[in-house]
Amino acid sequence: MPCAVDLVFGGGWRWIVAISQLVGGGHCNRISDRQPFVIGVDFKPPMPAGWFIPRIKLSADVLKKLMGCLDRAGAVATIYAEETVSDQDLYSDAADGLELQNGVTEALSFYVGACLFQPEEKKVRDQIKLLKTRIARFTAQLPHEKEPVGKFIFDTYTGESFLPEHLRPSEPDLIVLQEAWRQQFGFIAVRETLKVMERYILAAEACLGKAKPRKHRVLSLVRNLASVWQTLTGKWPKSGRDPLTFAQTGPFADFVRTAASSLPEDFRIPSLDASIRQIVDAPT
Repeated sequence: MPCAVDLVFGGGWRWIVAISQLVGGGHCNRISDRQPFVIGVDFKPPMPAGWFIPRIKLSADVLKKLMGCLDRAGAVATIYAEETVSDQDLYSDAADGLELQNGVTEALSFYVGACLFQPEEKKVRDQIKLLKTRIARFTAQLPHEKEPVGKFIFDTYTGESFLPEHLRPSEPDLIVLQEAWRQQFGFIAVRETLKVMERYILAAEACLGKAKPRKHRVLSLVRNLASVWQTLTGKWPKSGRDPLTFAQTGPFADFVRTAASSLPEDFRIPSLDASIRQIVDAPT
């Protein structure tokens, strides 16, 4: 069994160093060598903490068409095909129907919520660039504690600038104030905090990269629908292409278009072909 000295100077010391590096650099810096990252695939796009997901309802006609797409893929048994069906068949179809409805509804609702609350990627890049500039300017304006202004502010915080004895802090209080200034509130502490913040900002900027923004919201929608399809069929979806129009064809392509038809008018997607093709060709 290792002794305390071994833990400190052996594995324990390495663990402390690793934790210090993690806190100082953030997880994004630890995995920075795996760039470029893709929004919606490698990490979540930025969004506010208080966003909500609107509830999208599917009509009976849309549900019937979606079940028809699955049926064409050989995934479900149409309970209307035979007059005599077992209770187990009825239960299975009902369970599949509920899973289908919940899965598609959740995918559509999340897409609308993303369109409402997720900022445009370009705006995020611009704001990050502006934030870097503002931090650099603010840091440059901070006084040093050996300069008259910096020393006066420090002495005012600790109480050392007050001349009358009854206004000055006691010796124990002075020690506490001086330590708090050095560790949390002073200009040196602020500069160190801003350096850490700047590293996080640079890491977030690197995660976004400089590639042309993709339609990650649409890709996320199609990927979520593909997951529903896989759950109900047991297989990742496939899709063909029309030789004349080059549009995506087949049960899954119809499934996606039928589901997307339930989106509110302001959130309708003009074309889903590219996203369908990308998700089918590169399952995640």
